[in-house]
Amino acid sequence: MDAQATPGHDPTAPAVDHDEKFADIGRMLVGVLHDFKFPLHVISTAAYLLSKSDKIEKKQKYFQQIEDHVLMFNRMIQNILDYSKGKSCILPLYAHSDEFISNLKTNLYCRFAEHSVKVTIRDDYQGKIFMDGAQVTRVLYNLIENAAQAMGYKGEIDVVLAKEDDLVRFKISDNGPGVSEAIKDKMFTAFATHGKKEGTGLGLALCKNIIEEHGGTISFESREGGGTVFIVSLPVK
Repeated sequence: MDAQATPGHDPTAPAVDHDEKFADIGRMLVGVLHDFKFPLHVISTAAYLLSKSDKIEKKQKYFQQIEDHVLMFNRMIQNILDYSKGKSCILPLYAHSDEFISNLKTNLYCRFAEHSVKVTIRDDYQGKIFMDGAQVTRVLYNLIENAAQAMGYKGEIDVVLAKEDDLVRFKISDNGPGVSEAIKDKMFTAFATHGKKEGTGLGLALCKNIIEEHGGTISFESREGGGTVFIVSLPVK
């Protein structure tokens, strides 16, 4: 007796490897948990500063930071749900660099308020960027956190946004110890922790995936003992 086709099922469609799909979702979940650390630091510091501030303007700013980062948590979780349904995790919209950089400055201040890390951010572009702001923020958080950790949370990090030809570029520079030749080829490999005592080794692999989904690239320049520069390039739409 011939098997009957299930209604709505295309018998010619390739079989889905469910084990691989679940493995991908598992790796994505680990990545989300990895990235929870930065917004948790921001929320914790914002809550502390909120309790100490008696100025309405500052209270409103700290309330907004907490709300924004709770929304970021929700977005990360939604990414997993979307991916499990075969949907894209990237939702690009036009954002103006002024507002994006302003929010980044405020959040980085909260993150490193208790550390000896000086983060300088400059917007040389002053224009619109077609991107998923939450996901690109996630990438920048990862790169800046990695730089701070490599320097022992003591040192200087410069972030510059500029337009070059048909690309907008974020350049994240630090004056840390640089990257050793032994691990340069493994920088964007998942689960390679590059000698760090903490971390899943997923941060840079996730950054690369997010930027490539935008149609962009991520690269770095470094020499041992001479600092590191990460370059995130996004196409101008």
